[in-house]
Amino acid sequence: MDKNIKIATILAISTAIFSGFANFINKMAVGAINDAVLFTTLKNLIVAVLLGGILAVFYKWKEIKSLSKKQWLKLLVIGVIGGSIPFILFFVGLTKTSAINASLIHKSLFLWIALLAVPLLKEKFTRLQWIAVGIIFTANFIVGGFNGFKYNFGELMIFGATILWAVENVIAKVTLRDISALTVAGARMIIGSIVLVAILFLRGTEFSVLTMLDGGQWFLIVVTSFSLLGYVLTWYSAVKLAPVTYVAILLTPATLITNILSAVFISHSFTFIQVLSGILFITGIIFLIMQYRLFKKELSGNIQFQNYQGGKSLNLSQDYFSGLLRCTRYAFGPNRLGYCGPDANEEILSYIKNNASDNGLKSLIEKFNTLRPYLELIAKSNGIKDIFDDRVVQAYWIGNELLDNVEKRSLYNNLVEDHKIKKRINIKSFRILEDKMKYGPVPHHSFHVFNIWKRTGHLDEEHTLLSMDNCRISWGYVKKAEGSILEVETEPLLMNSDKLYLGEPVLRKVESRWGMKVEVGDIITMHWGVPCEVITKVQLDSLKKETVKCISISNG
Repeated sequence: MDKNIKIATILAISTAIFSGFANFINKMAVGAINDAVLFTTLKNLIVAVLLGGILAVFYKWKEIKSLSKKQWLKLLVIGVIGGSIPFILFFVGLTKTSAINASLIHKSLFLWIALLAVPLLKEKFTRLQWIAVGIIFTANFIVGGFNGFKYNFGELMIFGATILWAVENVIAKVTLRDISALTVAGARMIIGSIVLVAILFLRGTEFSVLTMLDGGQWFLIVVTSFSLLGYVLTWYSAVKLAPVTYVAILLTPATLITNILSAVFISHSFTFIQVLSGILFITGIIFLIMQYRLFKKELSGNIQFQNYQGGKSLNLSQDYFSGLLRCTRYAFGPNRLGYCGPDANEEILSYIKNNASDNGLKSLIEKFNTLRPYLELIAKSNGIKDIFDDRVVQAYWIGNELLDNVEKRSLYNNLVEDHKIKKRINIKSFRILEDKMKYGPVPHHSFHVFNIWKRTGHLDEEHTLLSMDNCRISWGYVKKAEGSILEVETEPLLMNSDKLYLGEPVLRKVESRWGMKVEVGDIITMHWGVPCEVITKVQLDSLKKETVKCISISNG
């Protein structure tokens, strides 16, 4: 199984444990407080404060400051429809129905997420996955069924909360592509808590009521707060790593946890139905995990993408191949000009246009002889097996913390042994390169561009200022987008007295080659005149940092 899926599975099952415990304790807590809105506001507010502290400890303020307006809008929506309104609906509804009915309605969340994620996120359900869903739903159903339903307003409120959470999770999956799980979770609870406090204020609640709560009530609020904290931290971390439909299904065994707690602390016995339900839950989870193991095995086989030949395309989720696809988009520019990589540009372009990946594409990208050794070095220095892991790919093309773990000696050995750089440049150039190692270079694409002047692809000639400017990963703000033609404000590479530097922004026109979705105001990267992807402000800061550092090393 893919490493990310393994971690996501553990996190999602942890979420189910937190949720199952919360189902058990929340009914008692909301009854003891006797004010559902006050209870959920206090609980969420405590979680918001704790997450704010965690964000500070992990220095997430830099990421928060760099968020774009679109990213803030997504976080605002997540906070409103995920962190505030549905909590009121759920806990007010919980006072009007049983915990079992509330749990059964809430655990239908995976179904509503699937109905949204399949068309909007292009996630897929396989036959084995549907079998797992059926088994898990049966496990939930036989415990409560529909016999206990009152079909009242309380159950309708819980259903409304579930729908809102389903919408929120689909938005969160998109948001998590370029924002950390901790920041998204923090924004959800902090923004949501502000809304909840405002609602309390508008309904005239006097906060002197807090002094009237006794020790037992505060104990329940604190306990439920920590279960919610564990829930949001593990949930968003899991959703970031795996398809949201997969994670949502793994949440359903929360009912099993609730039943076990009820049997131990309330009924003091296990019924046959509870045992049968537990067996079905475990069976369903095994089937679901097996589905992803089989899927991974299938992908590791010798699958060839046939769309460019008019055959059937392999349409896979980006969750599995985002690193390889990202690497392909950056590698396309020089490959189309015949500078590096195999003579298979139309084939590579077909993969990109169809957003598809398989071992056939992996085999093609591995033939980029300058690229591959750098990826291998970054992966090995960070204990990552897959050289096309998205973190490794981003480190090389854009820059991230993985570069800090590459030792100078390792980079030097990589250049000599893997790149065979002594044979590819003259002895004088090699001595200059050796001397530059004292400045602590890292295996970023810009290092090769600015510090190994002789091209090491198919062309045996030195870089010019123009070719270096084209070869580096440049960036720009989109000022105009008319079809595939983009007008971009970018900083050109210039030279003065043999010193490289970035000039004042100028406008340039570039052509999008594969229908990349771009809006005015977006930040894009470019390689050999080809737009590669839209990046975040955080990624831009990393790219600028590595580019300027490599220029500085080049200048001596």
